[in-house]
Amino acid sequence: MPDPEDSLGGETFSGDAKADRTEQSLGDENTMGGDTSADSLGDQSTLGDSHTEEELFDDEMELVDLSTRYTEEGVLGKGGFGEVVVATDTRLGRKVAIKRIQGKAARSKKAVQRFLTEAKSIAALSHNNIVQIYDYGRATDGPFLIMECVQGGSLYDKCKAGPIELEEAVNIFSQICDGLAKAHAENIIHRDIKPANILLTEDGVPKLTDFGLAKDDTADTGMTMEGAVIGTLDFMPPEQRQGAEFTDHRSDLWSLAATFYQMLTGEPPRVIDLELVPLGIRPVLAKALKSKKEDRFQSVHEMREKILQAHSGKMDTSRTLTEGECPQCATPNAPDRKFCRECSSQLQVNCLKCEQAMAIWDKGCGECGAQQTPLVDEALADLKKMHDQAESLLVDLDFEAAAEKSKGVGSQMDSRLQQYADWHQDFSTRLESSRTSELARIEGLLQEALAHEQAFDYESGLQTLEQIAPALKQTTITGIIDTPEELNDRLTTKQTRLRELEGIVRERVTKKDLVGLLPFVNALLTLRPDRPDVQKLKIQLVERCLERTGQFRFVPAASQHSALTNSIGMIFLLVQSGEFVMGEPGCGSGENQAHQVRITRPFHLGMLQVTQQQYESVMGDNPSIFQGPHLPVEHLSWLQATEFAKRLSAKEDEKMAGYSYRLPTEAEWEYACRAGTTNDFSFGNSLRHSQANFSQNGRQEIAQPTSPVGSFEPNPWGFYDMHGNVWEWCSDWFDSEYFEKSPTDDPRGPSKGTHHTLRGGAASNADYECFSYMRGEASTCDGPVERHHAGGRFEALGDFGIRLVSEIRTNSG
Repeated sequence: MPDPEDSLGGETFSGDAKADRTEQSLGDENTMGGDTSADSLGDQSTLGDSHTEEELFDDEMELVDLSTRYTEEGVLGKGGFGEVVVATDTRLGRKVAIKRIQGKAARSKKAVQRFLTEAKSIAALSHNNIVQIYDYGRATDGPFLIMECVQGGSLYDKCKAGPIELEEAVNIFSQICDGLAKAHAENIIHRDIKPANILLTEDGVPKLTDFGLAKDDTADTGMTMEGAVIGTLDFMPPEQRQGAEFTDHRSDLWSLAATFYQMLTGEPPRVIDLELVPLGIRPVLAKALKSKKEDRFQSVHEMREKILQAHSGKMDTSRTLTEGECPQCATPNAPDRKFCRECSSQLQVNCLKCEQAMAIWDKGCGECGAQQTPLVDEALADLKKMHDQAESLLVDLDFEAAAEKSKGVGSQMDSRLQQYADWHQDFSTRLESSRTSELARIEGLLQEALAHEQAFDYESGLQTLEQIAPALKQTTITGIIDTPEELNDRLTTKQTRLRELEGIVRERVTKKDLVGLLPFVNALLTLRPDRPDVQKLKIQLVERCLERTGQFRFVPAASQHSALTNSIGMIFLLVQSGEFVMGEPGCGSGENQAHQVRITRPFHLGMLQVTQQQYESVMGDNPSIFQGPHLPVEHLSWLQATEFAKRLSAKEDEKMAGYSYRLPTEAEWEYACRAGTTNDFSFGNSLRHSQANFSQNGRQEIAQPTSPVGSFEPNPWGFYDMHGNVWEWCSDWFDSEYFEKSPTDDPRGPSKGTHHTLRGGAASNADYECFSYMRGEASTCDGPVERHHAGGRFEALGDFGIRLVSEIRTNSG
């Protein structure tokens, strides 16, 4: 959101505004240490260690008016000190959840610190199974988070309907493990995992939410007092009940196991009865719920794999076998059998040293005598290393590297080394599912960032792109030109330039140093045209500049903010892209052959011809025959005209403002001259002396006096003197046959030549020599009094002037 709405990121909440209000809250009802008498979404209130006393708090965050971008539609839930509402983001056209703390909590250092911890915790976690934070900041009624709105309710809502079928419960559990693994990889402990803090999309995808109690596993944030109990009692591991300072990532595993228990049984884990759990799952869940952290699973990956293995019904093939025992189904077999008589599993393997066949239960090889146990242990250690690396790469969303690393695990045929076979199958499925969902998510994030760019909110665009994993920064999405890295670089450039310009303008206004400030204001408005304060400043500076240069009359006050005015008072109008027929209407061949042209990029063209005063201020001399500060500079060679553009571009004020200058192409000039018309002149098929300075008799051999720029009415697009007064140099080389082979898009003329093109006619020329399509030519280096023919139609006297195009480097993106 642009100033004054600038802010940071957010989290996610259920979007069912019609849900039972007694079951809804800030994700867990009382995460800010609120009213603990209320029923929790996890069957118990979340306890907190933040004080409720009012503490004066001011983090100097800029106040944001959320109503300028979000339309609130209903309350999702309320807690002791805050609420969550569903709203529509009018910029991006999507539902969001706005979480805010209010009242005393909004002035409490600890409450606000925890609130911001939630924002920063989730902002660092980019994962499909974690609710996304879009923005955070401070409104007049307190801090807020803007979060993903998840529309399918919570896992607690699903558990209230009774036990979840085992296959579905394992699938949900596995996905939550993926999200939690991402958090743990970033050293973030959740500390309040429970069904109420797991939301479900309409497609059933679980998303871990409410990181309000999260902490960095590697840092002491000072938020947790010694002995403070925080979390939800039913889902709180024993060490967390002693004090929050005793928690680590294994505490989250206990809470997740308790959540899995409720999924399987439909009962809260207040009293755990493992007899309610499916038989094959019991031993794994029993280990996950051990009282001591050291006795539990030590990582979320390990716990998930054991659950998946137990659910598959397959036995652990790495265990010690008795003679004749099948490693898959444990059926006894005759020692000489090659395959199990029950399940047909292979009973022979190759020695891990000499590769000769041997029985799977033999401890030593009959051929080379090698003991198999240490060799198996070594091989399993290597496989575990590859397994861990593949999981880590998947957490980082480095899909290609993860797939490559997992190949070594999946290629094992030895049943003694198939401890990770089920894992590999599950991993491959998870990898492809994650790849598909992440690519779709990247597409959405790129579209979102582009929408922020269109709204000139570069900070929000950059924040959005931060959600894309580093491994995917160069991903190409069909239909979007920019990769995430390219878009990030462009937004960074714009944001950096914006801050630089804001600093310059603020400092110079404070010091009342207004001379030469206008180009900086113009450049600032190209990056942030929605700033009314800067628009007002521009109008004031334009008035000063135009009064000083005698050109105030050309720009009505109502439109001064849309004109670009540089440091020497030159005024430029924006010409939008479009198509037109270039050349003489109806002419099918020859020098002025009519042909279709498309201008693909907007450009800024001088409203007026360059005056002698402007030229002299840059070049230090004035070659004009008819002298006068507001008369057009004339009798310039093409080299002098281009040198003027070069020196103007090199002026410090122009460089700082991001402006550079050049001569227009022939196509650009005629496009602006015609201004959407198809007649001989932009005023129609005839030209009156009230409309332009041209010769009554067309006496080319006699120089006619020029008129002050802007003495006649402008054409329909606001440009003055496009017909008559002085010829205007274009950048193109002249070629009488070029129009026959001219490209349609943005033609720039021949690649070489001896003469350059002139356009517009002069005071010395008759009206027909001032047609919109009439072309002149002159040698690049000749002095101003040389005469040159253009198709044998007329001679130019050397009254050659200039009208420049301004290119704005800061708007190149």
